[in-house]
Amino acid sequence: MPDTRGRRDAEKRARELLSGKVAFIGDVGQAAAERVAAQEGVQAARERARELIEQARREGDRLIEQARSRVSDADAGYAEAFRRAVQEGWSAAMLTAMGYAAPPRPARRVAQSSTPDDAVRAVPAVPAQRPVEPVVDEQMREATAA
Repeated sequence: MPDTRGRRDAEKRARELLSGKVAFIGDVGQAAAERVAAQEGVQAARERARELIEQARREGDRLIEQARSRVSDADAGYAEAFRRAVQEGWSAAMLTAMGYAAPPRPARRVAQSSTPDDAVRAVPAVPAQRPVEPVVDEQMREATAA
C-alpha cells in the first residue's frame, strides 16, 4: 500500500498549494470589485461636481442681482435726497462743489414718430456709467468654464 500513502501525500501537498492560490484569487476578486466601485465613484463625483458648480453659478447670479438691486435702490435714494436738497434751497452747483455728484437724469420718454430715424434722433444721450461688477463674476466664469 505504499502507493496510497504517496497518493495522499501528493494530494495533501496539492491542496496546500491550491489553498494558498485560492486565497490569492479571492484577493484579486476583491481588488477588482473595489476598482470598479472606485471608477464608478469618479463618474458620480463628476456629476455631483457639475451639480455643485451649477448651484454655485445660480447662487452667484442671485447674489449679483441682489447687489445690483441694492445699487439701484441706493441710486434712487441718492437722487431723491439730492432733489430734496435742491428743493430746500441748495443749488446743484453748491452740492457738486461739496463733492456730491448730480444724479443722472431719468431718460425722457420719446413720442411715437412716423419714421425710425426720427425716433433715433429723439433719444436723449445717457452718460456712460461704468457698471458695478463684483469680482465674483470673473471667478464664476472661470469655474463654469472648467
